[in-house]
Amino acid sequence: MRVLIIDDHAIVRRGMISLLREHFADVEVAEAGDAREGIAAVTGGDSWDLVAIDISMPGRNGLELIQDIRKEKPTLPILVISTHSEKDYALRALKSGASGYVSKQSAADVLVTAVQRVLSGRRYISPALAEQLAGALAGESAGASHEALSNRELQVLQLIATGKT
Repeated sequence: MRVLIIDDHAIVRRGMISLLREHFADVEVAEAGDAREGIAAVTGGDSWDLVAIDISMPGRNGLELIQDIRKEKPTLPILVISTHSEKDYALRALKSGASGYVSKQSAADVLVTAVQRVLSGRRYISPALAEQLAGALAGESAGASHEALSNRELQVLQLIATGKT
């Protein structure tokens, strides 16, 4: 199994590599520190079985990177692994083309389960998020107003909130 990890934090990449090697005997792992390096690795000569992507990175964010990868490799499994709340970002990631979403606060076995599931061609979200989505579909939740924003609108809102104009 060949996995590409795209995350701007070297310590996170190292931890994920260690975890994957501990749980998957035949894993080969490569890493990229930003979206530019990531898309170059995806579109280069190597073939990947899975790409793990962070959302917040310098330059292009993970949601934009997912869309770029989907243009080049429409069937490549993409697993988002992020510090951002599932409630706020998992649906955006899935709509952008991700195969699954895992919080970086999750236990190691959750990541292993998510990897196994997306490698088998299925999607992965946490049971808690699945419950929230089921409730929303049943009309139990009105949803937050920011959920109606496009990815770009949300990105601009975040920049404004951090004092950038």
